[in-house]
Amino acid sequence: MLRALVAPTSLATTALVLSVLATTACPATDGCFCCNNCVTNYFVDMPKGQSADALYRQQDYQACVERSAQLRTPTAYQKIVHAKCLEETGEFDQARTLYREIVAGDPQLNYPPAREATDRLATLGQRGTRGASPSAWPSLSNPPRRVSGGEGDAAVVVGVGQSFVLPPIPGAAESATDWYRYLTGSLGVPPDRVTLLRNGEATREAVLDAAERAAGAVKGGRVWFVFIGHGAPARGGDDGLLLGADTQATEASLEARGLPQRTIFAALQKGRATQVIAVIDACFSGSAPDGVTPLVPGSQATVPVRRSAPGARLTVLSSSERIAGPLPHGDRPAFSYLVLGALFGWADQDADGRVTAGETIRYVGDVLRAAVTDRDQFPRLEARDTNEVLAPSAGASAPDVAAIVAGAVARY
Repeated sequence: MLRALVAPTSLATTALVLSVLATTACPATDGCFCCNNCVTNYFVDMPKGQSADALYRQQDYQACVERSAQLRTPTAYQKIVHAKCLEETGEFDQARTLYREIVAGDPQLNYPPAREATDRLATLGQRGTRGASPSAWPSLSNPPRRVSGGEGDAAVVVGVGQSFVLPPIPGAAESATDWYRYLTGSLGVPPDRVTLLRNGEATREAVLDAAERAAGAVKGGRVWFVFIGHGAPARGGDDGLLLGADTQATEASLEARGLPQRTIFAALQKGRATQVIAVIDACFSGSAPDGVTPLVPGSQATVPVRRSAPGARLTVLSSSERIAGPLPHGDRPAFSYLVLGALFGWADQDADGRVTAGETIRYVGDVLRAAVTDRDQFPRLEARDTNEVLAPSAGASAPDVAAIVAGAVARY
């Protein structure tokens, strides 16, 4: 991190770093993140014992951090430096958010900023840093140990947090990235058989095409389909529509651009997959995440959709037929976050090293009932066999939900 670069381990190193940082002008709107002045004050002078000016220097450094936030289009490299600055001033939640944004922009970790952001997220999660609450929802951005089992699988992961017209869903695209990294990194699904679609990439055609390609690419394994975004009821109320980024807020557009679940499930089952596992984090009430505002202005929310029983090869875990939303004091949509945590090992209550569909939906339902008080969100499992094993447990310990609930204080 930045402190390591300029701490008193080497005066020569400090001088070199400061001379490099001094080549850019901080006051400009599109300037550097940490200028020579604030770096010198905060990292060099303060450790020398100039305590009388400590408060002033801290304020000066904080002003630089705040000014850096005004950048219109920061690069991944600039975001890394900014996040490190935020760590130094104790703004760990903001630092994590920036690190996750960097990783989301390069989920395969092809470039140094994404790899460094991954390392920083792991370090922040392990050491209990200053200002980080011990009773907070843990990050799932770093996949657990390799458990394998997905080498013959294929997958489609969709996260629509920002669309052209519909209300935003904070954390949806980031959750999709977390799922992508779990499937490829922990479960061992080959990256060339996983399609990741986020925000504007997730059009109706793109999602359906990805499902058809995944069905054809599977090699003796399963097909995973993860959707995190908006849903709406079909006109007859007999199905739910998955809404891509290109859906407009009109009844005609919902009907024309919405992707019926039966259509996507049929496409996923066309190949030779032994099983299709669908995780649907969307509600089909016709309302926004607040449960009140209609997706189509002037319309009313509808009754829950009716769905037929799943086929022999289809397992569907869905968030809610009414309202889906985030975890309290969390930065991710609740259902997909908890299902992913369940696969990490949180749901392996009998410690047999396996996570079944039944264990997953019971765990998710229990947590939602304990933690969510502003809506009725009841997850649903549709499967021929609730004892179907979804994944080997990675052995991750479940968070202390009681401590999280007790520590979450509303702010007014």
